[in-house]
Amino acid sequence: DNNYISLIRAQNDACAFQLEFEIKNNKIKNAQFKALGPPELIALGSYITSHAMDQHPEDILTLNSQKLIERCNLPAEKFFCALIAEDAIKQLIQDYHIHQR
Repeated sequence: DNNYISLIRAQNDACAFQLEFEIKNNKIKNAQFKALGPPELIALGSYITSHAMDQHPEDILTLNSQKLIERCNLPAEKFFCALIAEDAIKQLIQDYHIHQR
C-alpha cells in the first residue's frame, strides 16, 4: 500500500515552512502548507500546493528556487523564501523514495 501522508518542515532563523502532502497511488491528492514568515512565503506555499495536486511527487521537482522566484515574482530580498520552499520540496521527494521501498 503506497498511500501515506508526508509532513515536511524547512526553516531558517527568520521563518518556517511546512508542506503536508497526502499521496495515494503515486499521486498527490491533498496538499496543504503552513508558513510563518513574510507574505512571499505564503504565496510560495499557495503556488506549490495548487501546482502539486494530482501530480506524481517527482513532477514537482521542477519547482526549483529559480522557477519559484520567477513564477511568484519574488523581489531579490525575498529569494531566501524560495530556497526554503525548494528545500521542503526536496525533502518531500526523499520521503517519497523512502515510502517506495
